[in-house]
Amino acid sequence: MQTVHQSIHKMEFPNLLSRQLRTCDRKRPSFKLERAIKNCGKFSVCGIDEAGRGALAGPLISAAIILPSRINLKVMDSKKLKVDERKVLLGKIVERAISWSVGIASTQEINDVGIQEATYISYLRAIKLLNPQPDFLLLDFYKLPNTNIDQFSITKGDEISASIAAASIIAKVTRDNLMEKLSTKEQYTKYGWGQNCGYGTRDHLEKIRKFGPCDIHRKNYKPIDEMLSLRFDYLK
Repeated sequence: MQTVHQSIHKMEFPNLLSRQLRTCDRKRPSFKLERAIKNCGKFSVCGIDEAGRGALAGPLISAAIILPSRINLKVMDSKKLKVDERKVLLGKIVERAISWSVGIASTQEINDVGIQEATYISYLRAIKLLNPQPDFLLLDFYKLPNTNIDQFSITKGDEISASIAAASIIAKVTRDNLMEKLSTKEQYTKYGWGQNCGYGTRDHLEKIRKFGPCDIHRKNYKPIDEMLSLRFDYLK
């Protein structure tokens, strides 16, 4: 039986899931893809998503989750939910999960290796903490290198896969809470991270211009890099 399942994956999985994608409703994520994968012999299907790629400050947080595919759990892309809705759903998600975890890539790692490599680092860290380990990955947009686990990436996957949508909620709430906690520290209160979560809002940019970037800001992001360059030119 295992040999049959392997041959299905190697030859049929991309076509099978692409066909399934065409029948999925983007208005509400479902477990349609997860069930199709499990029907082919992959029983620990993991959804992965991240929060914070576009932020100017703070870490990147990725979440990985394995959910039963026969549960009544109505989730949505975290970006379409209000703060209170995300928090309520988070409790329901982690209560019903078979396993879930988060992986963090620090600001320093983002500065050192860039946001794309940092995304992969945080993905792998989240996956490593799962128990049981997944045998299939569903990812939002990006394919993950340096792993032997079978995978399928989906453009706007958090609109289609309930597992990816659930991961997006975990990642978003976790990161928002972390940025709010950082914002209470004396050296960071002036940046308003409790409201902007480190993203490039007008208010955040104005405060960076007024006070200058700090150690939590991503030095290789254009607005921060330009401000640091201007400061360096002024000091020359």
